[in-house]
Amino acid sequence: MAEAIDITRDAHGDIDAEAILSALASATFVIDPEMTIQYANGAAELLFQSSAPSMIGTRLATLLPPNGAMSAFVGQAIAGGAPMSAHGIVLDTPRTGIRSLTVNIAPVPDRPGWHVLSMQEQSRAIRIGQQLEHRNAARSITAMASLLAHEVKNPLSGIR
Repeated sequence: MAEAIDITRDAHGDIDAEAILSALASATFVIDPEMTIQYANGAAELLFQSSAPSMIGTRLATLLPPNGAMSAFVGQAIAGGAPMSAHGIVLDTPRTGIRSLTVNIAPVPDRPGWHVLSMQEQSRAIRIGQQLEHRNAARSITAMASLLAHEVKNPLSGIR
């Protein structure tokens, strides 16, 4: 019988945080107080179509639109100093295209000013649900317009 391998422990028996972060499906960054990327996992490489070594050492602002919702959210979370989450933040860059993300950011407890930022693309099910809501709203408006047209027509025919 094969022995199970524990990927969460390194050769010294310590927890291997990098192995855990690299296994996540969420694009995950660690940023320092100057907003410089210190770590990027494989999902971040896929999202931004860039290798982790090329992203490490660059400022987060080089990846995000300067006046976008993502930049504003990250700035607000860092200023607040507490963990924050937001759903439906749109990221629109030439590298990523238009994507709707759930974004989480939290301070690193033992490193003041450092933060972990994760971005998870919203699932297709959520997007389909939003499309259905819009479609149902359009149908409701059409039905209401039809009802109002009928109500306007009836009183006029009674006047004749």
